Amino acid sequence: MISYSEWRETEYFKLERRAFDELNFLYHELIESLSEEQRADWQKYALFHFIARAKQLVETVGALMRRMRSDHLNFYAIQQSEIDRNFNATATPGEQIGIEADESSHRYAEFLIADFEALYQLGCRLLDQWTLILRCFCATSKVKNFRSFVDDFLNSEHYLCSKLKQECSADFVWLYSHFLTFRDKFIVHQARPFQQSTINSGTDNFSVSFFVDPIWFGEENTKVFHETMWKLNERMPSSNRLDTNMIKNPNFVVGHLLQHIDLLVEHDQEILKAISKESGFTSASYQIICERLFDFIRKSVAILREYLLQHPTKIDLFPNRVEPVSEVLKKIEFH
Repeated sequence: MISYSEWRETEYFKLERRAFDELNFLYHELIESLSEEQRADWQKYALFHFIARAKQLVETVGALMRRMRSDHLNFYAIQQSEIDRNFNATATPGEQIGIEADESSHRYAEFLIADFEALYQLGCRLLDQWTLILRCFCATSKVKNFRSFVDDFLNSEHYLCSKLKQECSADFVWLYSHFLTFRDKFIVHQARPFQQSTINSGTDNFSVSFFVDPIWFGEENTKVFHETMWKLNERMPSSNRLDTNMIKNPNFVVGHLLQHIDLLVEHDQEILKAISKESGFTSASYQIICERLFDFIRKSVAILREYLLQHPTKIDLFPNRVEPVSEVLKKIEFH
């Protein structure tokens, strides 16, 4: 495991702390904005609990990232050691050593896959928690989670929505297509026979891949799929376009296009999201996923802090609202 002192020197840790610090600043600035009476009883306001939970989730994702980084480096070191042993002509072949290396490599790959799934689930929870905070700032009850915010509220005329679209438009597209699609279709609600594999290319990239076997996809679907991928690839900026040889691996192509989905026009984005749900795709690396997630939290919370400074009275602190006893609880009887 990477030591905490080593981890603190990495760029990933710095991204995590920037996101955490923005939430922490928001928390204390909100307390400062309260009247003396409100401040005496601040714990009854749900908004503070929403922010505290978001801070906790940022640190949890950071801890998961640290563990994944350690396992990835171990996984890569074992693979490299095996490659060096096989290509060293002077080495004496050791069958047992090779078997142990394969088992260790497989074990680390399984750890990483499990943590990848946890990363997507925790990331979705953090985005939903961010949405609860935003709901208070917009003083609306219409927004329930990140999906409903992007689908139903982002295009509203509220000043914050306009500002967030202006500053974080690409982030909304990217996070929605990656976190919600991958989590919903391939982890939580998997309804098709997707195959799973891993892609490891050096110390800077480890991805997981979920894709439909061609036998299940069908010949006609495969043909349409290839044609669609080719057209979408052609619509990408030249610097992000894949060459003809790489187009032959459609699963990789979908993953590549999704990583740059914000560069497509809205209509093409919808086509790509629909295709990815049907075919599966290769995820972004866990490093890129965490970078995009933490950077979005940092940027968007900075916008909320600016709004608080300008409009401190327009924020719904969401005070404790005692609800009547539900009908279910009323019917509970002991015999």
